[in-house]
Amino acid sequence: MIKIKDKKEKMFWGLRIFLLIVIAIFGMIRHDFDFLKYYDAQCYLEIAKNGYSMENLYAFFPLFPLLIKLFSFVFRSYIISGLLINFICSIINYYIIEKLVDDKNRLWLYIFSPIVIFFSIIYTESLFLMLTLLSFYYYKKEKKIVSSLFIGLSIVTRNTGAILFFAMLIDYFYNIYKNKKINYKELFLFIMIPIGIGSLYPLYLYYRMDNLLYFVDVQYIFWGRESLFFVIGFINDIKFIITTGFSLFEVYLVGLNWIFTIYGFYLCIKIFKKDRISSIYGILSIIVFVSSFRDIVYWKTIASISLFRYVLGLYPIYLYSDLMKNKCVAFVVRIVCLCNIFLYMLGLFIG
Repeated sequence: MIKIKDKKEKMFWGLRIFLLIVIAIFGMIRHDFDFLKYYDAQCYLEIAKNGYSMENLYAFFPLFPLLIKLFSFVFRSYIISGLLINFICSIINYYIIEKLVDDKNRLWLYIFSPIVIFFSIIYTESLFLMLTLLSFYYYKKEKKIVSSLFIGLSIVTRNTGAILFFAMLIDYFYNIYKNKKINYKELFLFIMIPIGIGSLYPLYLYYRMDNLLYFVDVQYIFWGRESLFFVIGFINDIKFIITTGFSLFEVYLVGLNWIFTIYGFYLCIKIFKKDRISSIYGILSIIVFVSSFRDIVYWKTIASISLFRYVLGLYPIYLYSDLMKNKCVAFVVRIVCLCNIFLYMLGLFIG
């Protein structure tokens, strides 16, 4: 039985349960939950139900839909299974962050994260963040083999999990250099476990499509992803807004994307001496994220539309940000979160 200790924990539980209740009420009003088949969610649900039945689905990695499939044997619903997985992961994330942070005020940033809605619907953010946090937790506890298992699972959740592997490997080799000693068995397992687990999906693609990295091709062909220098991506955002008549929503989203991206870079540089591995992981992740944009012609939307939720899925931001110390800044963060919940709820229920 979980005992609620303080107002942060009350707010966390209250907000998560509130979102589930709103989703349940709207589903009962509509007599179905098809509105939850929202962009990527419909792809994960299709994979869970029918496997990789269409070529465009190869862009999505298999762990999340596999879990939905397994849960569906008990709950008899793919949608309920997806919601429940993310609800459980969201709870686990809160208590891992609580163990890892030195300043408990930092929990507020997770509670009021601007991507809180993505922790409550059928997206991978909650699961991926949980695997990331568990990887760091056990790495810092000197349980490297357990950590490597969660790294491998993160890779088969989203391909960006490979960045976590490289960041930890850099830190691992640095510690070998610094301490002048090496445990060959531990090093071998630490490298091979993530590679072994993480290579399962590329090997499946090689078997099906004769191409280990076919998911990259699919992201470009079917999902309009393109690699750009981040300055060009920002310029494309501005061009799109100017040519389409200054939509307030798009201006708001561009501001949110780039403010959190720049802040993420700043934070990762700031914590380098305090926590080298978090800093390396954060910087590598942001570099990857800000070089992958939507093709504005293909999607008819801003290039960086998904950027802020990628950046806020990173481990270092929740553990090292001091945004919630200042009352004024904390108030603004809460308002941004409420705005995002409102906007994405509109997208779910009306769009």
